[in-house]
Amino acid sequence: MQTNKSDKCYVYFDLFNESTLKDVILQDNPNVLTRTVFSVSYSEDNVGQIFVALGNETEDINNDGVGEDVYYFAGNALNNWVKFGKNENNQDLYWRIIWINEDDSIRLLYSGTSPFTTEGYIGESVFNDEKNLLNTWGICMEMEKD
Repeated sequence: MQTNKSDKCYVYFDLFNESTLKDVILQDNPNVLTRTVFSVSYSEDNVGQIFVALGNETEDINNDGVGEDVYYFAGNALNNWVKFGKNENNQDLYWRIIWINEDDSIRLLYSGTSPFTTEGYIGESVFNDEKNLLNTWGICMEMEKD
């Protein structure tokens, strides 16, 4: 086999991106705000906005004497949708990212089969058929025996 010294070989390496989902969410929502008034509902449409509860206001899950920052969406966030899974009718299931926990895990809230629904539920069932018995709702410490 004859080789030509002018032949070249190029090798490309893709750098591994170590970004977490939290990193991506914060990058997509650069406007980080804090709320101090919770007695009034916040319902404004927003994109690129997330709220933070600072570490000095949150639980110390690492036992290092410092609470961790947590992030949450408020109002009508228009960019916190996740399409994940399918139901028995092969319809896509939509979830909303609502919170980034202290340990950087993400909380999702099921929203239905469309990002434009207000009827997000997986199924319907009765929580309590025995509505006339006091010991079937709330916390019952002890039942009296007849």
